[in-house]
Amino acid sequence: MLMVVLGAAEFGIAFNDYGTLRQGAREGARQAVVADFGVDTSCTLTGVDPSTVAGRLMCLVKSRTGLDATLTRVKVSVPGDYTLGSRMVVCVQYPLDSVTGLFDPVLDGRTLEAKVEMRIEQIDVDFAEAAETPPTGRNWSWCP
Repeated sequence: MLMVVLGAAEFGIAFNDYGTLRQGAREGARQAVVADFGVDTSCTLTGVDPSTVAGRLMCLVKSRTGLDATLTRVKVSVPGDYTLGSRMVVCVQYPLDSVTGLFDPVLDGRTLEAKVEMRIEQIDVDFAEAAETPPTGRNWSWCP
């Protein structure tokens, strides 16, 4: 019975983290498609300069997720040309972790993934896509 209760708690926490991750990606994508890439350059990015336009957007996404920014990984891209009506894609990865420790063997190395696509409505600056280094053992193949 204890395993069922703890399993339900672990699932609830993971589901909440997924919702938070997806909402942060959606809010970041929404800001990007109206050319409001944010001004924060103080976040920690792996493999990306936070002072670039894409870096500022990634910092914005990390702040909007509300999860541990050092564990959150972000990729922003525009498949095709950066023009009005084209797609902006924001992808986010966050590692799953067992709160109780009982489910570490099952969750170890797994991540939550969220992808949001929106049409670009306004263009203000030149945008170059960027991707942080994914978590160990993961990649961005699921995100265009």
